[in-house]
Amino acid sequence: MRTSIVQDPAELKWEPITQLGKGAWVKVFSVDDQTGAFCGLVKFDPGFKEPAHCHPSNHDLFVVEGSLIDTKKNIVYKKGHYLWAAAGEVH
Repeated sequence: MRTSIVQDPAELKWEPITQLGKGAWVKVFSVDDQTGAFCGLVKFDPGFKEPAHCHPSNHDLFVVEGSLIDTKKNIVYKKGHYLWAAAGEVH
């Protein structure tokens, strides 16, 4: 059973997301060792192009600043937009 945690993002370092290539960064808040689900703050360098990928668990995304362009679905996720994707869904 997991217990409550509190994280101050200012105390965490930006770490590269090597699976996505140069220009992707994360501050990891928590990871579920059983499912692989994680919660973190993610940022991308301007102009970053994320390769197609999927996650072992459901995926939530909330755009805090800037925009994310999904060229496959021709959608622009803007500041304030929320996205949910099922485990294994390529995006």
